[in-house]
Amino acid sequence: MGRPVTNDLPSLSDAGKKCFALVAFTTMAAGCSDDKPYVPWSVSGTTSAEHAAPPAESAVAPLPSGGFPVVLGSPPSGDASTFKLGAGSVKTRTGRVFKSGLAFDATGDDQEDLFAWTTARDGSKGELVFFQGGGEASAESVLGKLPNDLDIGECSREAVLKRIGHGVVVVSVAATCGDAQEKTRWIAVGRVDRAADASQRKPPEMRLTVQAKAPLDIDVSAADKDADQQEDLVITARGAGAEAEAPSANLALWDRPSGYAWDPAEPEASLGKLGQALLARAVAKKPDATSRAENALRFVRDFCTDLGGTKLKTSAGAPKCQESRVIGDSIHAIGFAANTGGDIPRAVAASETIAGLKFDFGRVPQVEGLFAKKVKKVDAVIAKRPSARASTKGPGTLSPLMFDGTGGLLVAGDAEVTRVDLATGEETKSDATPWSRTVGWVSGDATIEIASATRQCSPPSVSISAGARGSHSSHEIPVLGSFVPGVVQKDKCDKKVDLSTILIDNGGAVIAIGGEIFRTGFGDQGVTFERAAMPSPSAPASPPGSARSPDGKTTVLALPKSLLVIKESGIERWKGNDLASLSECVVTSSGDHVACLSGEAVVIVDPKTK
Repeated sequence: MGRPVTNDLPSLSDAGKKCFALVAFTTMAAGCSDDKPYVPWSVSGTTSAEHAAPPAESAVAPLPSGGFPVVLGSPPSGDASTFKLGAGSVKTRTGRVFKSGLAFDATGDDQEDLFAWTTARDGSKGELVFFQGGGEASAESVLGKLPNDLDIGECSREAVLKRIGHGVVVVSVAATCGDAQEKTRWIAVGRVDRAADASQRKPPEMRLTVQAKAPLDIDVSAADKDADQQEDLVITARGAGAEAEAPSANLALWDRPSGYAWDPAEPEASLGKLGQALLARAVAKKPDATSRAENALRFVRDFCTDLGGTKLKTSAGAPKCQESRVIGDSIHAIGFAANTGGDIPRAVAASETIAGLKFDFGRVPQVEGLFAKKVKKVDAVIAKRPSARASTKGPGTLSPLMFDGTGGLLVAGDAEVTRVDLATGEETKSDATPWSRTVGWVSGDATIEIASATRQCSPPSVSISAGARGSHSSHEIPVLGSFVPGVVQKDKCDKKVDLSTILIDNGGAVIAIGGEIFRTGFGDQGVTFERAAMPSPSAPASPPGSARSPDGKTTVLALPKSLLVIKESGIERWKGNDLASLSECVVTSSGDHVACLSGEAVVIVDPKTK
């Protein structure tokens, strides 16, 4: 099937692992290049083919100057089992037909040869074949075959044969398969030997195949990237969206006598440009800055095999980009845009998400500098640890904790409610009955309920289960934690999701996952989730167990490393050594006490006294 792609490149250096740069918002400087940044597959002291070790010397026919105009294959004329070649014609095997062909001198003997795409008469069993012209017509040489998973009856296929370089021919097959209409593109690359001595040229061969599943799409181009008179390959992968807006990245392969060799500068070079462009759009306050950054995170998750991506593969392996800056750049852009739009909770969530990356490249102080004047820092501690046990049984997402009208903490257990006096810490049985923890409302003739939230670690996602008219459905929610693969995070993936309810009204519910707020409603499209602002104090009263105080004046949001206490007077960020991973938090109307679950234990958090 042709020569293998080689990857005999040096291993990751310590300097590459330590690449660090502070990027000024106004300049968006790339940084790192002087410090030997990480590049996929391997790292050396260089970042491009221009500084790579020279290829082995070989006699190569010089490339004509100028770019190569792509030439599309043409269909056969007349009988589809024969194809005109030079003064004669060639015939394919019995039972097969020509779909498209490209005739040119591929062997250096001044005679036309033929690359063709052929199939069985029913359109199945596609093959890239080669016929050598001149003299007696030669038998066809099969260079490559369509993969079996794309050659089944439930797939429809469209194939395009084209010559993209002086010595490079590709066939690109777009397949749509199954009831789900899953789209896949498969590309086979045929190479012509261009040795200066035509008598020493080897027969054409298929050197590489590339396959991508939707939402990724791929294309291949040829160019002499390292000025060695050999045509190298550039594989461009694109994500979903309009062509001008879709995120993309390149893989480059140098043509070597022993096969193709990966350019170690890619895909990080193109991913780095993508990240810088996202930050630039956020700084310029472009309205699509957030959506583009979220699309970039989805793209990287699909594209990079070491981030869990399974959408792209080649016969020489798949792209790896675990230490790429683009993940942090994308989250940075989201945080920047959130701060610009006044969504301070999401900006803080972006900061904490970046802080949780193995490679944050110094972004945390940059992001936190955005909202530093808008958020008051408060040192806080766990002041009390009541012995009362909160119930964690049954459906629903409302907290088993709430503050009563006199400032006492009510803890709903499995059978009774315990009251904790905040001043003395005394715990007594309360006359209150355990409240419903179900988030639900009525819309027309439908009763809607929010049942639970779950996290999937690989590939990452956060989903909410909602019921309407007796049936349940799962909805993936685009929170920051659903974009970031576990492999690039410092901490082990926690499948628990802290979903806080802020209020319930006739239009639905306002909920929060960390610092990201959504309104959930019901309509013609079923249960929906849309980003929302914090409700005003005049909004309807919140139910027991909600993250908002009953009078609507204060709300608490639990982030992985801190608590956001949102008051009429402004936002406070409570931080302390023992405030990580708190959940199901509630707050007093005055905003001076917060109660949460730490695991299954109840804790009361207060600002640290000076």
